[in-house]
Amino acid sequence: MSEGFIFEFKQIDDNDARATVAAWREQVEKFGDIVNPSYYRMIFDWVLKTASNGGDPGSYAYGLFKPGGQPSEAQALLAITHAGEKSDAPWLKLLSLYVSPEYDAESETRVVELGQITVQAIIESFELTFDKHPSDSLKICSAGSTLDRGFLRGLSAQLNDRGIRARMSGNWLICERPKG
Repeated sequence: MSEGFIFEFKQIDDNDARATVAAWREQVEKFGDIVNPSYYRMIFDWVLKTASNGGDPGSYAYGLFKPGGQPSEAQALLAITHAGEKSDAPWLKLLSLYVSPEYDAESETRVVELGQITVQAIIESFELTFDKHPSDSLKICSAGSTLDRGFLRGLSAQLNDRGIRARMSGNWLICERPKG
């Protein structure tokens, strides 16, 4: 867990994936009239496949977890892809940020927690470019994700004000890692 954050961030393994899917299925049943069950079935298929290394090469599932025992269900899932050393300009992409059905259903009353999840997901993804998945840039997609284009455009301005080169390109926020 990075300093100042309330969630643990880690790559999803098989046990985490199964625990998350089981917990999220119960939440879909509870909030099925508010959330889209077919959307979550797609997420379940993706995380189980990716966690068992059955996904595309360079594709990873990461999660934000409440601190505590193992395995536990993720509060949010991050779909990450990495073009590594074989690429002319290695990049890391945050393709999607999926929040649990509970957060989805209660999004209007849990705005602060959703903000914490979003900020931590972006910062943790950016930190992956320095060590686990060395990359020149982090690209964050707004299409089909909790992260919308307007939010990312505003974030781009904030990042530039703090010395991180960030720009929008279509549905992508591109954050370039500082040189040196």
